[in-house]
Amino acid sequence: MDSIDDWRYRHRMPSLAAAIRELIRRGMLMSETVLEDEIDLTDRIRSTDFRAI
Repeated sequence: MDSIDDWRYRHRMPSLAAAIRELIRRGMLMSETVLEDEIDLTDRIRSTDFRAI
């Protein structure tokens, strides 16, 4: 909780709730970016890259 309070004061957030909402929003944006990167990687994978054992 101290880390969130420190972040809140550094970024001049008006309340703890606002800071938490902003951190959640940023986390969701990052997860979307990661998912897009994973989708880009799968677009380059071909069926010949996989072999049955």
